[in-house]
Amino acid sequence: MRSIIALFLALIVANFAMAHGSHGAHGSDDSGLSVGLGFGMHIHQEEDETEFIPNAELSLSYNESFFDDKLDFDIGVSYIPTFTKGFFEIAEDYPFSNQDFYQQVICLNAGLAYRIDLTYFTSLSFVLENDTDFYLAPREDGENNIEGELTPGIKFNWKSGIGDIYVQYGVPLKYVSYFKEEEFGVGSDVTIGWESKFGLGINFTGHFLMSPESGFDGVDAVISYVLPIKKFSLYANCEFEGIGSDEGMHIVPAIGIRYSF
Repeated sequence: MRSIIALFLALIVANFAMAHGSHGAHGSDDSGLSVGLGFGMHIHQEEDETEFIPNAELSLSYNESFFDDKLDFDIGVSYIPTFTKGFFEIAEDYPFSNQDFYQQVICLNAGLAYRIDLTYFTSLSFVLENDTDFYLAPREDGENNIEGELTPGIKFNWKSGIGDIYVQYGVPLKYVSYFKEEEFGVGSDVTIGWESKFGLGINFTGHFLMSPESGFDGVDAVISYVLPIKKFSLYANCEFEGIGSDEGMHIVPAIGIRYSF
């Protein structure tokens, strides 16, 4: 299964390279390279305990559009170190979660979206996203030390007077886990969101497990605001992860700045 997914990703990259060679110069005005720096706080609430983990994020991203802006491609990499020793969100009860280390993660994200205009106000997009996290610390001999998830999905978007309202359905496929003994995982995500015309965005995502376990896995809520100032963008967001899940809720507020070339 992993070899099939790897081949599929390779074909995507190859197709992108061909498209960029012939259409890259005709991308949208919003396309290009950007760098960002942000600071946040990971707040974990479980029963009567609350843990605060400050972190930073240094990011580099690129996005481009092709075929009259119907096909969007984006890719980004970010480095996220924490400033509190011993935090390890994948398995907080694992023995080395209390050892003397600062968690460090490199996140690689890539996505493709092809849009079909249904009417002047509505569109349907076919989406493919891949998220891979490389854990620099902690690292455990004999484990993968990587988390990887591929998510195909479909998105319906409606342009209204108050902004864009959308509904998205995705099937996350966890093809590699930090711990080797964990099985290939399949989930089901439903997202409802709104993007205003003045920079405010709100969305809610319900997570459901399908395999190897099944059941409700909580709701994530994200509130964000972006203020563009020429080539700079100031942003602030707050994520509420795992609302209603058995593992407890995580609150992740963050602020930062991005510069587009």
